[in-house]
Amino acid sequence: MFVAIIFIDFKKMKINVWVLMLGVTLAMGSCAGNTAKEGEDEIYYDAPEDARNSGAVYMINPEKSYIEWYGNMVGMYEHSGRVRFNEGSLVLEDMNIKRGDFIVEMNTIESTDSDDLYEDASREDLVNHLKSGDFFYTQQFPSAMFELINHKGSEINGLLTIKGVTKPVTVTDVEVGVRENLIKVFGTLVFDRREFDVHFEYPVKDMVISNDIELDIVIYGEIAG
Repeated sequence: MFVAIIFIDFKKMKINVWVLMLGVTLAMGSCAGNTAKEGEDEIYYDAPEDARNSGAVYMINPEKSYIEWYGNMVGMYEHSGRVRFNEGSLVLEDMNIKRGDFIVEMNTIESTDSDDLYEDASREDLVNHLKSGDFFYTQQFPSAMFELINHKGSEINGLLTIKGVTKPVTVTDVEVGVRENLIKVFGTLVFDRREFDVHFEYPVKDMVISNDIELDIVIYGEIAG
């Protein structure tokens, strides 16, 4: 799954998480490029055909894989952070992912914002609010899930479950690279938080939290066994 997330800074704000699950926008053009990819190595790309292990089952590496989330207060500030996978697997055939299931550990939500955004409220306050009943209620719903339905070209269709609510979603800008027994997958997911019962409204007039959550997904894995 790819999780979703929303974020508030109380007096100052920025937001497109998981979720994270875990995100995906918050003012859809507010994020410049896929920052989750920046600085990542390209070791898995342009592998020879015979190294693609068609039909192999890959298990994701939870220590390296993550979801970058973005959320904003429309026209004001933006928050960003990460959430981690608990487990997941996928099956690759002819560079298309034929099957895939992923679980995101919502209690791993963290903020990666600049310290400048936390002059009036702490980073811990933000994270705790995201975990609360106002947002993802991680005490009752500690996991988010994603089930892949189909993959064609640069899009993946699947079912996202957050707070016990399951809805169809589309992951865009999908990139798959392999080398020997390793795989790396990128993708971006944008969803409407309201469809997953994340209904928090900022209590101050004229301050609006974006309904869209943006997630940049980065998955590393290796062939099972």
